[in-house]
Amino acid sequence: MVGVRCASGATWSIMLPATIRISGPALVAARPLALGAAVGTSDVNVAEVEWTREPMGVVVDARQLETRVLTRAINAGQPIALTALRAPQAVGQGEVVRLVGRGQNFSITTDGIALAAATDGQPVRVRTESGRIVSGTARAGRIVEVSF
Repeated sequence: MVGVRCASGATWSIMLPATIRISGPALVAARPLALGAAVGTSDVNVAEVEWTREPMGVVVDARQLETRVLTRAINAGQPIALTALRAPQAVGQGEVVRLVGRGQNFSITTDGIALAAATDGQPVRVRTESGRIVSGTARAGRIVEVSF
């Protein structure tokens, strides 16, 4: 809403509805893109779009696509919303993971079962073969790092 009032003479004011739209160049799908797909530069074109249509914005630079996958399918010509991208899972719930423990001047490696899904860099809990639960940092390739 925008307030408007008379600056001289009469003493009136009114509130008017207003819509603000911002447009500019953004990346749009060059072809239909599937849920879970990694998006590369060959999958997109640049087009003039309304940036304010998406609450969190749209992808305006191809670097925003790096190491991301789609959380929903995108039709050809549709802008790629920032909310439609996420980091791929490094570790899936229930997957066998390689547990790597590192300390000062030593490291140990064993297998375990991830108790939750996580992306690269996120914390995750793992049940070891002996049944003990440890927390570590998920890494790409089903690896969980634990520091001692």
